[in-house]
Amino acid sequence: TNRMSNLIKALLDYSRLGREKKLVHISCKKIVNDVLSDLNNLIANSNAQIEVEDLPELNVYETELHQLFQNLISNAIKFRAKDVQPKIKIAAKFKNNLWEFSVSDNGIGIDEKYQSRIFDIFQRIHSASEYEGSGIGLANCKKIVEMHHGEIWAESTLGKGSTFKFTLPILQAS
Repeated sequence: TNRMSNLIKALLDYSRLGREKKLVHISCKKIVNDVLSDLNNLIANSNAQIEVEDLPELNVYETELHQLFQNLISNAIKFRAKDVQPKIKIAAKFKNNLWEFSVSDNGIGIDEKYQSRIFDIFQRIHSASEYEGSGIGLANCKKIVEMHHGEIWAESTLGKGSTFKFTLPILQAS
């Protein structure tokens, strides 16, 4: 019943995503630093090492972008190899008139056969007993990136880690 309750809450959160969105000009580095502050206990307990490169100031939906980074960073910590210190790098570069962000880790990686469906709602690769979660986090990430008119994908090697990349165009505040 607890798992079902959590799934229903996650589904409701997913359906509400972007309902009250407001475009604001803000530093993406500030958003990431706020996320790292929110995840302080998880970071400390896992002894994660996190490197944040320079990130741009953009017009974004702040609450949603905060959630995007929170999902990607917490997944990078959660899906780590046993007895390996999590190492995460967050970066961005301007490419083809878009900002391309990356969140890289040294975690367990994702088998190539699953990479095409990890952003679909309720698609779990691991059992709930192995890794907790609702199977909705990456679907939220996809919805948030698409709300910003961008794309998201993963590049991963099983056993070596993953890099989640997403693009954000230059949005004009109305």
